Amino acid sequence: MEQTREKLNADLALLKSALNTLEEALREPKTDLARDATIQRFEYVFELSWKTISVAANYMGLSCQSPREAVKAAFKQGWIHDPEDWLEALDARNKTSHTYNEKLAKQVYEIAQKFPHLVRPLTDAMGRLA
Repeated sequence: MEQTREKLNADLALLKSALNTLEEALREPKTDLARDATIQRFEYVFELSWKTISVAANYMGLSCQSPREAVKAAFKQGWIHDPEDWLEALDARNKTSHTYNEKLAKQVYEIAQKFPHLVRPLTDAMGRLA
């Protein structure tokens, strides 16, 4: 149990740091380069988010093996409030991982702009666990 707590603390610190880099990218002037950097940072913040949720769920005696299961678990635990926004982010992350086109990049950028507002409450809630 103590090892899981240590992993949760470490993963949570990594997630917060990554989230800071996403927020930093979002403060940049809106150029194609800034958009692309934001999308890349959005992708890894999403990955860290669901994996940290998985660690937190494990700490609580639950299991989630996929991003979708992680979103459901986080909602059930009260760590997130709108699973639909998270599932929209998951869909965007899945699309950008496999292809690139200008129209998709613009759509994902719009979602990435909202993502910090989803992740901050999550990190606060999980921080109370650790």
